[in-house]
Amino acid sequence: MHHRISRVLHALRQDLAARLGDDVIGAACRAAGHTWCDSCLLTPAAIIHWFLVQVLHGNTALTHVSLLAGRAFSASAFCQARARLPLEVFRTLLRDMVRAVIPDTEAIGRWRGQLTAGDVLVADRGFCSFAGLATAMSRGVHAVFRLHQKQIVDFTPGRAHARPGQKRVPRGIPRTRWIRACGLKDQVVEYFKPAERPDRMSEEEYRALPGSIVVRELRYRIEVPGFRTREVTLVTTLIDAELYPADALAGLYGNRWRVEEHLKALKQTMKMDVLKCMTVDGVLKELTMYAVAYNLVRAAMVQAAGRQDVVPDRVSFIDALRWLRGAEAGGEMPELVVNPWRPGRSEPRCKKRRPKQYDLMRAPRAELRKRLREKDLAA
Repeated sequence: MHHRISRVLHALRQDLAARLGDDVIGAACRAAGHTWCDSCLLTPAAIIHWFLVQVLHGNTALTHVSLLAGRAFSASAFCQARARLPLEVFRTLLRDMVRAVIPDTEAIGRWRGQLTAGDVLVADRGFCSFAGLATAMSRGVHAVFRLHQKQIVDFTPGRAHARPGQKRVPRGIPRTRWIRACGLKDQVVEYFKPAERPDRMSEEEYRALPGSIVVRELRYRIEVPGFRTREVTLVTTLIDAELYPADALAGLYGNRWRVEEHLKALKQTMKMDVLKCMTVDGVLKELTMYAVAYNLVRAAMVQAAGRQDVVPDRVSFIDALRWLRGAEAGGEMPELVVNPWRPGRSEPRCKKRRPKQYDLMRAPRAELRKRLREKDLAA
């Protein structure tokens, strides 16, 4: 194993080191039907390890990777060797990595103790539909979705509703049947199966869905200064208002914003906003390696949180990333930076520094060079 990756993984966790060991990578390659020569410098294990080094260092240039690796290879040779390595090898390693960290994810971060068949799926309005709710319920999974903006909601008890299959519905009349009220802006309703099948489902899958489902709709206001949305409407399969009160569900959905923060860590802190591979297959490999590196950072945060007796999300992501870049063999993890608890914090959406006043590159570099030469000759 490459010495830098070996230092990182052995300083982190032995099971993660094993997941990215030479033997495991070799087995994944053989399972994908890939052959190679062990006497070559760029073996599959070396490619994976140095690719991971590149990603951990902000997707740095390949000339820098060769310096970090302490080996002499050209950028072209590395790209060609990486292109020959099947995408399935990268995906297999990521799956193994995820299996290794699942015990940690199941042990922390649970909402009100729900697990296994009672898992709670939290998603934004893009996932909210009858098919999505019914599919989740059929699998024993609870759902908490933000209601789609086109869905009409009326909290009036005993209100009128459109009949199933009714095409012409008076304006403002919801298509859901009111069942009972759980609060002022909290009700249990019946959703009816639409006549039109979603494109993502087959006819057989859609026919297997029930004709109607019973769900709960609730609405709450966000009073925290700085938040753009002032009112949120949720739909959930958790219809027991005593066991799952509205304020608890509002807090749960508020945690969904952490997903955006995690994406920000990937795109900005780890520099995933600009990908460098020039083919679809290469980009998919790049994204997969980013996922592997991200899981390593999160595993470091979990380990530090346990040692420092804080929740993992308070451990500084960038500090964990910096430690992974420079971890020493045999050295223990130091105390990482713990961010203060600042719920509801908001920051202005603006750039701290002004960009340089240059035009965007809207033509190939060779064409722009030609224009410069022509301009110099004309002068």
